[in-house]
Amino acid sequence: MIARMRKLDILVFHKDRDALLSGLQTLGAVHVEEKSESTSREVAVVAGELKKYEQVLLGQKLRAKAVKKIPAPDSKKTAEAVAESFLELDRERQRLEQALASQKMDEELLGVWGGIDPVMLTKLEAAGVNARYFEVPVRSFEQVHAANLDLVETGRSKLTVRCALFERGPARDIEGAEEVKLPRKSLDDIHADIGIMDRELTEANKELDTLLPYMPDVAAWVSGLKAKIGFETAQLCFSEAGTEKLLHLEGWIPSNREKDVKAGIASFNATALFADPAPREVPPVLMQNGRYARLFEPITKIFSIPDYFELDPTPFFAPFFMLFVGLCLGDLAYGSIIFIGSIVALFLAPKSLKPFAGLGAVLGASVMVCGILLNSAFGGAIFGGPGIPPGTSLFSSGADKFSLLAALEQDGGTFYPMMGLSLLIGIIQIQIGLVLCAVNRARQGNWGGAIRPIADMMLILGAITVATHTNAFDLKLATFAPFGIPVGKLPLLIPLVVAQGMVYGGAVLFLFFDAWGKPFTKKIGWSFFNLYLFISGSLGNMLSYMRLFALGLSGGMLGMVFNTLAFGFITKDGVVDPFTPAIFGTVLLLVLGHSLNFGLSILGSFVHPLRLTFLEFFSTLDFKGNGKPFKPLSRAGEV
Repeated sequence: MIARMRKLDILVFHKDRDALLSGLQTLGAVHVEEKSESTSREVAVVAGELKKYEQVLLGQKLRAKAVKKIPAPDSKKTAEAVAESFLELDRERQRLEQALASQKMDEELLGVWGGIDPVMLTKLEAAGVNARYFEVPVRSFEQVHAANLDLVETGRSKLTVRCALFERGPARDIEGAEEVKLPRKSLDDIHADIGIMDRELTEANKELDTLLPYMPDVAAWVSGLKAKIGFETAQLCFSEAGTEKLLHLEGWIPSNREKDVKAGIASFNATALFADPAPREVPPVLMQNGRYARLFEPITKIFSIPDYFELDPTPFFAPFFMLFVGLCLGDLAYGSIIFIGSIVALFLAPKSLKPFAGLGAVLGASVMVCGILLNSAFGGAIFGGPGIPPGTSLFSSGADKFSLLAALEQDGGTFYPMMGLSLLIGIIQIQIGLVLCAVNRARQGNWGGAIRPIADMMLILGAITVATHTNAFDLKLATFAPFGIPVGKLPLLIPLVVAQGMVYGGAVLFLFFDAWGKPFTKKIGWSFFNLYLFISGSLGNMLSYMRLFALGLSGGMLGMVFNTLAFGFITKDGVVDPFTPAIFGTVLLLVLGHSLNFGLSILGSFVHPLRLTFLEFFSTLDFKGNGKPFKPLSRAGEV
């Protein structure tokens, strides 16, 4: 949900401006309404410093991960001095690493060509003789050498011949040969330079590590710079209120902080006015969801922050997204890996990453549950039962009790309960989206527009009910019973004539309330076209949920294929022999195959639920987003 905001207008005497801002920073509850001109040269300078020190802090954090134990500080240093020393040392480290890499390339090159005597080259040049070096492909060396008899072979590999050429006068082109520029150093000189640079690089790294104990001071300095930027930007957001001595500041606060803010402002020579946001105003958005839904807020923000006057879709898509990921991956073993890894990350990861670890744990648990329902662990069966060969499952029975979504052998064919369930999930989520769309438009005062999604619901539900009564296309919808629940019989509770009325009535409402606000005579032709698009689009949207079934099926089958191939190495005459040297090939193929399948499945089980959420659900909900985040003025420079 989105926190209710209150508009804040403050009138303050100009001499009390800075004291007021300092008090607002302490409160940490006021989002200052920035003006287009709310920037200055001073703010730009501080922003440049902030960027520099953030780079220092990031560099220190990366180094700290590679150090087993950070030593205690050996002296008192300011954060500013530490940051400047770190930047200087880090630049020197980078210079040394680049120079060392260049020297090692020269060492490798000369190691192939042999030693070069720079003193002898200097003497030759003084005598007017230039030494040049070439590489010629082996297959064409004879031809090139015949045309250039003064080429001297110095060595060769399987593909190339190395040659030297000593000549007087202007350099000539050697067709078919590639010239090589060798460093004018001996191998001994290069080895000496590498040794010096190695020692200098080791010393630079040691000095950088001595600055790690001051990392908390640098972090505090960065937070202070953020607060300074917020303070100086807020100073520019004041405007004169009739006289240059009376200043006006606009802002926003969460309604539950109004009492605190009012008390805080009262301690200064200032007046505060509070009001609800007007329809055309753009309040900032503070998302306040429960502990579970909060885990899915980053997914909403991938698309966009909701507009203040919209419904926050996070609590409504969160259970579906969790289910989508579970059904797409659907493997007990893979889910266990995700769940255990996420639980470990909850304890070891930085505070900023813990919410993502929590989300991983929830999604991992969903994958585990769906893996049991689909009877899959590393692509193999968990429970035995009808249609499952004896000895191929972890447990000899239980598929009929626990794996209610696993494929069944019926009437000489294979029945997939997941296929129908995927369509049912799609229908339910789209209907929820239409309900929320109607509520959202009604909350914004668009009552005519709110009827349009109701018409959509009537068309969809009416069409499904008619299709169930008439057994359209021999689909046998009335027999649909996921988990043994006769869901397919529910539409039969609605009389056929009522269902037909829902379809016709929904079509009339659709044509009348489509593009609400435009004259009916001007929009009727376009509305008929929109009705056609809605019918075809709704069918496509619902069929899109079949990807849940397809992705889960493909991942399970690929895992099963890897199992079959791997165990084929140690299976003879239908008997598995684990005490054969081929077991190493089995283990290797299992590890590589399931690692590949695991990676592909994770990618698909995240991308496709995102697609269903963003394209099918958000478009049905008519979610627009483009909200601006709530960023209160604070001493830490953060929310």
